[in-house]
Amino acid sequence: MHRAKHNGKHALKKDISDIKHALSQGAAHLKEKAGASVTHYYDNFRDKTAEVQDDIGNYVSNKPIKSMGIAMLAGMAIGYFLNR
Repeated sequence: MHRAKHNGKHALKKDISDIKHALSQGAAHLKEKAGASVTHYYDNFRDKTAEVQDDIGNYVSNKPIKSMGIAMLAGMAIGYFLNR
């Protein structure tokens, strides 16, 4: 009888250990997938930002007077709203 209790406790401890191990592996897998997703979105964001910078640089090079006018109007609008 005593031996049956001991085997039951041992089985319970093993089951708990197996569950902890499975949860740990699942958490590690989720962490890995989340990291890959963040890296993917960051890379896309970085690429799009570089494209926008290139587009702005090309626009300013091709139309310097118009670019200065836009910058001046934007500065005046920002100044107006900040001083209100």
